[in-house]
Amino acid sequence: VVDAHVLALCTRLKSNVYGQVRLYGAASWGVGAFAMGVINDFYGFEYNFILYGSLSAAAILLAWWKITNPAPLAQQASGTDGEKDSEGSSIQHLLTVLLQWRSIAFFTEMLVVGMGVGVVERLLFIYLMTDLGGSAMLCGTVVLVTVAFEIPIFHHAHTILIHLGHAGCLSIAYLCYFVRVWGYTLLTPETRHWILALEVLHGFTFALLYSAAVEYARLLAPPEWSSLVQSVLNVTYYNLGNGLGALLGGYIMQNYGARTMYRGFSAMICVLFIFRITAITVKACCQRVNGEGSSRCRSIRTSHHTLPQQVRVEQVHVDDDPAFTGQ
Repeated sequence: VVDAHVLALCTRLKSNVYGQVRLYGAASWGVGAFAMGVINDFYGFEYNFILYGSLSAAAILLAWWKITNPAPLAQQASGTDGEKDSEGSSIQHLLTVLLQWRSIAFFTEMLVVGMGVGVVERLLFIYLMTDLGGSAMLCGTVVLVTVAFEIPIFHHAHTILIHLGHAGCLSIAYLCYFVRVWGYTLLTPETRHWILALEVLHGFTFALLYSAAVEYARLLAPPEWSSLVQSVLNVTYYNLGNGLGALLGGYIMQNYGARTMYRGFSAMICVLFIFRITAITVKACCQRVNGEGSSRCRSIRTSHHTLPQQVRVEQVHVDDDPAFTGQ
């Protein structure tokens, strides 16, 4: 809901500042995780529950007070008077959008990526503390490092997205995930602190990926269904993906060991990386054969340098993603 609200504001203001807003969540997550690690080591975990409950109550009150229905914002930005035409406002229209093959491919991909992220976010601390002998403070420091490198990526996410496109951003995220997670399997109790260097890549494996995914879902969704499509993305990525990843990863971890589990999931995401690179290469070859590549590149380059920033927010289109087009 918060993502949909911010995206609706971006549409109304004709300026994509989603990443610059989202970075505050990353910063609070990192500071909170580090603080919880210190509290756990020195005072006990019970105080963390009290702190979590208090902050959750404050967040609910702020959401109730400040967050409005994003649909009117999107309608105001598009110049409508709040009336929806029969096709755009119908559930049938929403189902038509969600059942398109590019939508199915996108959400399936997010499910697989969510599974990969799930074994990191749900099982890494178990591996770090049991297999590598790490402390709760080290776990908190790990999160602090991850979000420290999320912040600049979120801040410049829109600029990166304009230059690389959805497919390029996702490809980089998958490659960084592979390097990061495979690196976990090379750590020993003596070298466990090198995990902090690996966590630098989290800025790409999450911030770059999620910014591209949120923007792609926004472009897929009819304006009046923005909140629901963002909810589908969150449910697919976080709830189903992370949950299935933690379940399957936990089984593999218990029966075959953490290193086997992390190697398997890093290989799975590597397959997605190969798929993305192949799609980009095939589309580039098709454009070159059809004589469209050079003219299109000149058009994009010219528009990027001549259009004002307020207009550039709409430059990245769903059809520009080579993995989800028929080209």
